Amino acid sequence: MGGLKYTVQMYSHLYEWIQYLTSLKYIKQTLSAVWKFSRLKHLDLSKNNHTSLQGLEHLQLLEKLNLYYNNIESLEELKRLKFNPNLKAFYT
Repeated sequence: MGGLKYTVQMYSHLYEWIQYLTSLKYIKQTLSAVWKFSRLKHLDLSKNNHTSLQGLEHLQLLEKLNLYYNNIESLEELKRLKFNPNLKAFYT
């Protein structure tokens, strides 16, 4: 989990300011560190082979989520997004 975790720690002082993450390509780790970006509105996680959405339920301001070309096979994983009241655009 080195790459994303290190990047998140390196920019931890920016958590509350970041609203758009659109270049998170080829992330092989879990999404456990993404929840710290509490003001995140747009998130592009396409082409990453994710199987779980754990962590995304904490992004209460998330409006747009791109999950194209991942391995989310369980409807239970999609139910995690019911805690995201502002989610308007969702791509799988």
